[in-house]
Amino acid sequence: KRLTKFNARIPSGDAYYQLGLILEAEGKTDEAYDYYRQAAWVGSSVSKAMTRAACIDLAREDYEEAIAHVKQVLTHDAKNPLAPVVLALSYRALGETEKADDVIEAGRQDDCFHMLLRWLSGMSEAHFFSKMDSEPAQTTLDMAFDLLSMGQAAQTEKLLTSFGAHCGHTVMTALTLAYALHLQGKPEDDALAAAETAPVGDTFPVRLGEIAVLQHALASGVKRAAFLLGCEYYDKRQYELAGKLFEQSTHDEPDNYMTYRSLAIACFSHLNRKAEAMPLMQKALSMTDSEEVLYETVILMDQRNAAPEDKIALLAPRAASMHRDDLFVELAKAYNQARQPEKARETLLGHVFTACEGGEHAIADQYMYSFFQQGMQAEAAGDFETALSVFRQALTLPATLGAGIWNRCKYVPYQYQIAVCLEKLGKKAEADEIFREILDIEIEFFSKMHLRELPWYQALSAEHLGLQQKAWNLMGKAKRIWTAELDKVDNGFFATTPFFISFAQPASELRKAYYGYLLGLVSLYEGENEQAADWFRQSAGINSDNLFCQYFKNTLTDQSF
Repeated sequence: KRLTKFNARIPSGDAYYQLGLILEAEGKTDEAYDYYRQAAWVGSSVSKAMTRAACIDLAREDYEEAIAHVKQVLTHDAKNPLAPVVLALSYRALGETEKADDVIEAGRQDDCFHMLLRWLSGMSEAHFFSKMDSEPAQTTLDMAFDLLSMGQAAQTEKLLTSFGAHCGHTVMTALTLAYALHLQGKPEDDALAAAETAPVGDTFPVRLGEIAVLQHALASGVKRAAFLLGCEYYDKRQYELAGKLFEQSTHDEPDNYMTYRSLAIACFSHLNRKAEAMPLMQKALSMTDSEEVLYETVILMDQRNAAPEDKIALLAPRAASMHRDDLFVELAKAYNQARQPEKARETLLGHVFTACEGGEHAIADQYMYSFFQQGMQAEAAGDFETALSVFRQALTLPATLGAGIWNRCKYVPYQYQIAVCLEKLGKKAEADEIFREILDIEIEFFSKMHLRELPWYQALSAEHLGLQQKAWNLMGKAKRIWTAELDKVDNGFFATTPFFISFAQPASELRKAYYGYLLGLVSLYEGENEQAADWFRQSAGINSDNLFCQYFKNTLTDQSF
C-alpha cells in the first residue's frame, strides 16, 4: 500500500497482485478482486492477475465474466495452465458441454500431462490414478487446491473421494476432503476419522491452502492437526506459532516422535530455548529407530559442544546396524575429537561409502585428519622420520571411502607439515619446493571454501623461504579482512550452506565460530598464545565440528594457556 499510495500507475503490477493474494488468503475476496484488476493494467501482470480474477468469477458463479477474463488471459499467455480449466468449467456450468469438451481436448493436445484437464476429460478414474507416476497424493492435492481456489468444493470432493478409493488416503487428502465437505455443509465425520489413521506420506503440508484445512481440522478436534499445522507455520517462518503447536502436539500425540523432534528444532533454532533441545531429541530418539533422528541428535551435540565420548557412547553401540554414510563419518569424527585416530580410521575403513554432493570431502577430512593427529604427536616428540611417513599417508585415500579431493587446498595442512619434517631432516631443497607450491596457490572463492586458513599456511611457508616481509604482508592483510568480517551483519548463513541443516545457529554466532578460529591462528602467528587459546575456545564452544580448531585448542590447553 505504501508503494502505491502516491503513484497508482507503478511500472509493475506485482505490488497490486501480491496485495490481492494476501487479501484473498485472508478471505477478503472482493478487495482482492479489485486489486487483481488493477494489477492487470500492466501487460506483464495480465496473465496471473486475470487468472485469479477469473477463478473468483467462477467461485461467484459469474460464468460469463469468468469466460471474458480467461479469454483476456489467453491473449497474453496461451500456455496459462489454469485458464483452460476455468474456461471448461464455466462452459459446463452454462450447459455448453461441446465448447467445454473442445477446450479440454485442445488443452490436452497442448499439454498431455495436464492433470486437471486429463481428469476433467472423463477418462476412467481407475486409469487416471494408475498412470500417476509422480507422488499421487501430492499431485492430487495440487489439483484439489486449484479447484478450491475456483470455489469448486463439489469437484474437489469428487476428486479426493476417487483418490481415496483408488490410492488410499494420506492424512492431508482426507483432511482436505473433510474441508471440501464442510464447505458444502455435508457430513465430514468419515473423512475426519480416516485422517486419524492415514499415513503422512512423502511430504508434510506446505501449501497456503492447507492452512485453512488444518485450522478447520484443529477446530474439529483432530489430534494430528496441531503438529501438521505447526509444520506449515514453521515453513512460513511463523516460529512462535509453530512452537506453540508443536508443544500442543506433544500432548495430543504423545507417541509421535516427530512432535518432540520438531519442537527441539524450533526451540534451538528460533525460540531462544536451546537448553530444551537436547532432552527433546533424546525423547524422540528413545521412541524411534530413525537414523535421521540419530544423525540430527549428533549434529545437535556438536552444536552444544558435547564431549566426544558422549557421541561415541551414542553411536558406537549402534554401528553394527547403521546404514547411513554420514553416521559413520560422525562416529569417526567423534573418535578424532577424542584423540583416538586409529579408531577413527578403523570406523571409516570398516564401511563402504557411496559419496556424493560434498560427502567426498566430509569423508576425506576425517581420514586425513586422523593422520594429522598422529603426525603432530610424532613431530612434537622429535621423531620427524615417523611424522613424515604419517603425513604422507594422509595424501592417499583408500577406494572404499568413495572419496576424492576437488581442490588442492585440502592437501595444504599435510603438505606443510611434510615440508617442515623434510626441513628438520636436512632436506631443505625438497622442503622449499613444497613451501613454494603452497605459496603459489591463489586465494580465491574455492580456496576460501576448502581451506579458509590458507593465508596462514602461506605466511608460515614464506617465513621458511626467508620471505619475512611477504609473510607479514599476507598475515596482516588476512588479519584486517578477518577482523572486519567478524562483526559483519548478514541475513543468514554466510558461506556454503551445510547439508541437512536442521539446527540453525544465528548468523552472528556462526561468524564468531568461523572467524574466531582464523583470528586464533593470527594470534598464534604473532606469538600471542594466550589470546589464541581464547579465540579457539570461543570458536569451539559455538560448534565443535572444526577439528583443526579443536587441535589447536587442545594443544594450547595442554600447554596451560
